[in-house]
Amino acid sequence: MNQQPLGKTAWSQIAWVVGGLCFLGILFLPFDLGIARFMLQDVTPGEIRAIAYRAEVFGHGYGILAMGITIFLLDPKRRGGLPRLALNCVAAGFSANLIKLSVWRTRPRIFEGLESEGSTFLGTIFTASDWTWAQLIDSSQHSFPSAHTATAVAVAITLSKWYPAGRWWFASLALLCAFNRVDGGAHYVSDVCFGAALGYGVTQFCYHSAKVNRFLARWETPQRETFVGMTPELRQVA
Repeated sequence: MNQQPLGKTAWSQIAWVVGGLCFLGILFLPFDLGIARFMLQDVTPGEIRAIAYRAEVFGHGYGILAMGITIFLLDPKRRGGLPRLALNCVAAGFSANLIKLSVWRTRPRIFEGLESEGSTFLGTIFTASDWTWAQLIDSSQHSFPSAHTATAVAVAITLSKWYPAGRWWFASLALLCAFNRVDGGAHYVSDVCFGAALGYGVTQFCYHSAKVNRFLARWETPQRETFVGMTPELRQVA
């Protein structure tokens, strides 16, 4: 379904949500190391960890592919919306990864200074005096922000618009995905807050951008069927 461009008030509301999540991330920055130390002591009950571990696919490409296939097979009227689901997820994930490559932050599970109060930020691609391609693509140095969380938020927003009755369930899955990233030592709490802000903002932009809507209209606009040789009565029945 085509989305209409938003007015200034609606964009302001979106900005407040994005700003609020970013502010939450800033608030957590001083506590990131303490929370990471606590989580890496295996304090999470086994069953909760198992549930969160499986929810990680909600923000992963394989999980999204499985959801797309399921929707394609079981909900034909939503097939035209699958390119939007793909675009929302790719845009959110790509945006997060672009920032990851630009701002370097060591992941909690490999940070040597976790027991001290050392800085987890290593610098940026713009300020580093020297760097190699091996360093640039080293996943262990790209904790900020959480691309899984950004993608999971994009999935939750998209599915909530299609299936409003499940919006709290989709939000819960995105939250579990974010928790898994912190519990497993892949991210700090601030990483998932900024990832959620990015996923929310990018997805809302994709939904309400006139250019994006024009691009997706070829798939999302229902095609009118042609009834050749049918009487008006039969056309109504059809």
